[in-house]
Amino acid sequence: MLEAPLDHPLPVWWSELLHFYPWFATLEREPGYPARLRVTAPTHLSPEATLEAMNTSIPNAAKSSQTGNTTWYWQSVAPDAELIRTTSGGLVSQFISVNALCLQEPVAEVAMALAVRQLIDRFRSGDAISVVTDTASSSYLLAKRLFRNDPRVEVIHPDDASSLLSGEVVVFADAVYAGRLVSKRVADLPERLVCRGVVAVFDLRPLSIRAAALLKCPFEAVVTWPFPEEVRAPHPDADILEVAEITNEVLTHRLAAEVRGYKSLL
Repeated sequence: MLEAPLDHPLPVWWSELLHFYPWFATLEREPGYPARLRVTAPTHLSPEATLEAMNTSIPNAAKSSQTGNTTWYWQSVAPDAELIRTTSGGLVSQFISVNALCLQEPVAEVAMALAVRQLIDRFRSGDAISVVTDTASSSYLLAKRLFRNDPRVEVIHPDDASSLLSGEVVVFADAVYAGRLVSKRVADLPERLVCRGVVAVFDLRPLSIRAAALLKCPFEAVVTWPFPEEVRAPHPDADILEVAEITNEVLTHRLAAEVRGYKSLL
């Protein structure tokens, strides 16, 4: 059950969910009370239906959230003057934090977990499979969150991948933008491990990178949403924000300075 603030318009993604899936989403409205979205998750939903719902609702939810009420999506109002530095060092004008999305939108987290498990199943040849995350921070945190109730999936920290004796693995990423981190993770896997494929929640690769096919193994994503290319030559006076190393949430300059201060004490 989710509530919308009183006297505020309904989130766009609520309307999309009600329109496309009226059999498990209902809206409750009473005068003088906040609107409530009641979701009864289906026990069975085809992978195609799940992916269609996510690819429709998430971008629409992002568009409706640009009023500053979200911590999971950020888009520059002036791409030449305001950018974000990602944890891999790239400068971008559009950014998403999947961990923050799960925290802020519980319904999206449920649908995301279902969709990711369905994609993992495409690479599964046995009852269980090991999932190695592309990063030790945000992707690992998200994988532990999404697979916490799935005994068939063992989430492996990337630093522990070398301890696996043999077998098949899937590399998992919260979001793929340039593809550098996930490509390196696949390349760094021990030769005794067989990488069946890569699964990402968000495929944000710009069209130019997508055409280059940097990933050398099968790739699946829940949401495909091409973002603008990285900014190679920012304006000298550009305002550059940073993101949290663990959750990938966008930090204000004050919070970023506090984080640097804490790190200097360690």
